[in-house]
Amino acid sequence: MSEIRVDTISEKTSANGVAIDGVTIKDGGIAATDGSTITTADNTDTLTLISTDADANVGPVLNLYRNSSSPADDDDAGRIHFTGNDSGGNATTYATIRTVITDVTDGTEDVQVLHQQVIAGTNVNTMRIKPDEIVFNDSSIDLDFRVESNGNANMLFVNGGTDKVGIGTNAPAELLEVEGTGAAIQIDSNGDSALRFATSGTVKHSIFSSSGVLNFFDNTNSATRMSIDATGAVTMPLQPAFLATPAAQQNNLANGTTLLFGTEVTDRNADYNTSDGRFTAPVTGLYQVGYSLRLQEVPSDTNYIMIELVSSNRSFYYILDTGVFDQDAAYYEFNANFLIDMDANDNYLIQYVQSGGTASTDMSTASYSFGTLAC
Repeated sequence: MSEIRVDTISEKTSANGVAIDGVTIKDGGIAATDGSTITTADNTDTLTLISTDADANVGPVLNLYRNSSSPADDDDAGRIHFTGNDSGGNATTYATIRTVITDVTDGTEDVQVLHQQVIAGTNVNTMRIKPDEIVFNDSSIDLDFRVESNGNANMLFVNGGTDKVGIGTNAPAELLEVEGTGAAIQIDSNGDSALRFATSGTVKHSIFSSSGVLNFFDNTNSATRMSIDATGAVTMPLQPAFLATPAAQQNNLANGTTLLFGTEVTDRNADYNTSDGRFTAPVTGLYQVGYSLRLQEVPSDTNYIMIELVSSNRSFYYILDTGVFDQDAAYYEFNANFLIDMDANDNYLIQYVQSGGTASTDMSTASYSFGTLAC
């Protein structure tokens, strides 16, 4: 007799059930003490787990139990392999779901879950779920990450080859690019909102909104550089600008005398030197500069009187032909303003020029000089 066939095995009196070659059948359950293989020759479900329990608890349950008598950190808790043949007939594991117990300490247990797959013949970690982070593309390969919304195929796109992030685009040109009709970035807060710019972790500048005012802030110097209020008014509290008047009347001005304004009404950036009458440009730009001069005892016997604004790049003139006077003038006012180009550290001063005649002209303390960075 070559085989024994049993259609039904029924447990009646044995508490241990029926054991056949390491497989115990008891109360409808099967317990095997060695690896088991279930093989089908078609596409039917190879293994089906069914729970007919009608309560609200979980079921059916597939439990992978690493029942170790000496558990240790970094033990594998289980793996699910997805294996198939390649074109050469080799059994290849194409994907794996793997769990690793990173901390077995009672009360502080930790685990990580890895999703691995074969890409271009190499097994890589496409996703790793750790106790402190979730990492996509942990193997650092050229693998894009894309999130699709209802109306945009590239709602969020991380280009694995160029190390750039796109919102609304799969070809970001910069480290972060937002693309779309009416694209906007909104920062919403129940307090102050800020956008900060840092170098090597140190914040250098900030743009923040506070109480309806938009401020441009220099974190290095702890100073507000520009503010725009709710009405649209723009203030630049540190914009280079000065206004100065003479500390005393300058009398009997000679040809080539530098006009001095020794009393500063304001000098925001300390760019005006009261001792030599020079304004020095702190940065390259266009400057709006000018003066209002009240000259007294102006002689009529000169060929001309000229006020010359002498800058590093060019000079500007205001000429008075005193020949129109039939006598010395008790006073005469010169008013002028100019837009001049200045490089950083360029300077200008104002000189009194007189051709011939008596040196009797005085500059009144009612005079003033001013300058500001225009753009």
